[in-house]
Amino acid sequence: MIISASRRTDIPRFFMDWMLNRLKEGYALVRNPMCRTQVSRVALGAGAVDCLAFWTKDPTPLLAQAARLESAAPAPYFVQFTLNAYGADVEAGLPRKAELVETFRELARLLGPERVVWRYSPILLGGSGGRYTEGHHLRYFETFARKLEGSTRACRLSFLDVYPKIAPRMRALGLFGVPEGRKAALALRLAEIGAAHGMEVGGCGDAALAQAGLAGAGCIDAALVARVAGVDARAGSPAAPGACRCAPSVDIGTYDTCANGCVYCYANPGARREGVGRGPASPDGYPGKRGDGDGRAGGCAAPGGPGAVQTGDGAPWRLARYDPTAPMLCDALRPGDVVTERAMPPLPKATLPLF
Repeated sequence: MIISASRRTDIPRFFMDWMLNRLKEGYALVRNPMCRTQVSRVALGAGAVDCLAFWTKDPTPLLAQAARLESAAPAPYFVQFTLNAYGADVEAGLPRKAELVETFRELARLLGPERVVWRYSPILLGGSGGRYTEGHHLRYFETFARKLEGSTRACRLSFLDVYPKIAPRMRALGLFGVPEGRKAALALRLAEIGAAHGMEVGGCGDAALAQAGLAGAGCIDAALVARVAGVDARAGSPAAPGACRCAPSVDIGTYDTCANGCVYCYANPGARREGVGRGPASPDGYPGKRGDGDGRAGGCAAPGGPGAVQTGDGAPWRLARYDPTAPMLCDALRPGDVVTERAMPPLPKATLPLF
């Protein structure tokens, strides 16, 4: 089975101590977000895990504990590193982009470019003064691609989905999705830029990507899993043009725990924090200013990693529950919970092409 860590929160940035403890103990407890009394016991030992997929916007804590992770990991892993062209008005809790580019390069030097996937996601427009235009994305995507050339072989795109829970704050900030009639052309242009810098650009979950000819690869991509971990992971839903192409995985994260402060995030109902990221700060630092404060969610550190925030400044309320030794992330078993062992059949060995 593939372990996803995590679509629900940034485990590499904020919860690496917890992750390493879970790998050492060989299991994690995961609450079903749709049925809160159902809890899965997910085995994390070598006999159960075939591959680990990490998702992050700043893997600095992962890098700091890379030796421990290499020793503790029950299977090969890869990292999906999201790097977008937004300032502190949209991604309030992140370091400057120049720092993140160097972190990306350092991670690639450690793991190799095959195991670091660049995510440019989600693509949105608008903002203060209408600054986030298609031209803005093309300009900064090229800048990133040039600086990351040789550090990754793949980039995954996605467009903004305006979920009901984020719609009010999107309207308040003047942010909106790329019009349907413009998505395919923009995606194709981004793919051309990526190809010029040695990157295969793809994505799934949007019919426009299929229209642009880019929908053959998932985020947790079966072909990548085969190359990295040597196992045959089934690609998801290949039939429909806008279907998800990700290989099935088990997510071990918890919603409403991420302190990255991204206003478009569906995983945190209150992602925008008070007093941070209100100005139209530069998204890059190549040059530019950080805007209000230093762009790091108030500059204080939360449990689990540098750059996070303490609860009390608008951070997700579940952060106050963080215990790196607990079996469940920012949560605990309650009376009435039913714990069941998660079935995790091993994946078959992959047959890789000779050429």
